[in-house]
Amino acid sequence: MLKFLEKLFASTISRKLKRLKDYCENSKPKYSVGKEIILTINNGADATQYYSATVITNCSHLGDATGAYQLFKSPMFLNLESLLNHMTQQVAEAANDFPLINFIKYQDGIFKFSNGEWVETSQSKRERLNLITNNFK
Repeated sequence: MLKFLEKLFASTISRKLKRLKDYCENSKPKYSVGKEIILTINNGADATQYYSATVITNCSHLGDATGAYQLFKSPMFLNLESLLNHMTQQVAEAANDFPLINFIKYQDGIFKFSNGEWVETSQSKRERLNLITNNFK
C-alpha cells in the first residue's frame, strides 16, 4: 500500500501525460491528446501558489465539456521562485520525453518552453492563447 501511495503522489507531468496518451490510444473509440499543454499559476490558501497543467483532448468525459483536462496540479509553494524552478524542471523532463508537445506558460504574458528555457511568444499567438487560458480560470 505504501508503494502505491508513493507512486501516486510522486507523479510528474511526464508520467501523467504518458498515462493519458496510453489511455487515449487504447480506448475505443480512440481519443487524441492536444499538442499544447497550458501551464497556469494559481493562488492557494495562506499566500501559497501552485501551478496546473491543462491539455485539450477530444474526450469530454476526461475533463470538462470542451475536453480541457487538468493533467497535473503541483504541490503548494511559498514563493514564486521555488514554483518556477519546480515547473521548469517538470516541463524540461516532459519536453524531453515528448518533443512534439508544446508547453505554454501563462504568467504576465505567454511563454513557450524552448531549448530548456521560457521564451515569450508573438502577439498573434498570445491573443489566441489568451482565449484558451481565460477558459481555464
